[in-house]
Amino acid sequence: MIRLGKDKSWKLENTLKIDDTQLKTPLHDKLCLYVDEYINDILNIKKRWPVDGFEKELFLSEYDRRKLCYFVWQDFPKVELLWEEPIKNNGFVIGIPDFTFTASVKLMRTIKGEDGRIVVGDKFYGIIEVKPKIQSIGETMRQLKIYKSYLNRNREHQIYLVTLEPKYKKLFEKQGIIYYIVDKTMLS
Repeated sequence: MIRLGKDKSWKLENTLKIDDTQLKTPLHDKLCLYVDEYINDILNIKKRWPVDGFEKELFLSEYDRRKLCYFVWQDFPKVELLWEEPIKNNGFVIGIPDFTFTASVKLMRTIKGEDGRIVVGDKFYGIIEVKPKIQSIGETMRQLKIYKSYLNRNREHQIYLVTLEPKYKKLFEKQGIIYYIVDKTMLS
């Protein structure tokens, strides 16, 4: 017998009793709209991934490292932001973060004393979960770590938690989660 109005989808979150009651609130919606509008500020790519750390990341040769190569930003990072994109494993929905993103960057490599510049690129991936208030530290941490464990293992992903609550910043950041605090006065 089918019951209307009942959630018929299976999610690992449901099995683990992760119940995010804030999803249907106007404050959650306002925070999501804030993320959509200010995604470049939240990701803060130029500061979080400084240019001088790219030599190793982009697999440059020893020759390039010895030749005093340096980088400058070619373009402002381009971010593709997707709302409510499910994380799946073997056809099953594990969970649905508020946002997933891909950030593409282009850098210009110049080697001191040589002509010619080479443009190199890289991509960063991640998810953003929005929680106006941290109602349970353990439940929120568990949710984010479940997401991370099921993300594509061939790439590194950044996990962001966007919230109004400054109280748990150090705790989440010690666990490798980037904690972004929104000033409530910024929400209109």
